[in-house]
Amino acid sequence: MTNSLASGEELHFQSSDCDSCGGLFTKSELDSDHWCSECRPQMRRRLAVWRHVVAILVVLPFAIWVMRLEKLDFLPQVAWLLPLSAAYYLGFRIGKEVVKGYTRWNHSR
Repeated sequence: MTNSLASGEELHFQSSDCDSCGGLFTKSELDSDHWCSECRPQMRRRLAVWRHVVAILVVLPFAIWVMRLEKLDFLPQVAWLLPLSAAYYLGFRIGKEVVKGYTRWNHSR
């Protein structure tokens, strides 16, 4: 089988855009989140803050509901800490994807 790829197509398979700045880099220069070495520290700082914000927004309605329950026949209020911490963890993970998606969307505009 012959290799019929043109040089432009070969470049497409060997390089990729940084999801933060949009610069063209080889795939070995980008990390697993598709960020270049210049954007990586800034994006890590952004993730460190906004992941927690999203996690709190996910947990807050659930926590308010638990606090407003006056009579818990089946569980004491302390037992709700495990589901609340699980919800926070899931919100934390969702927050990473939200921040990455927003950055990609903002870059594409």
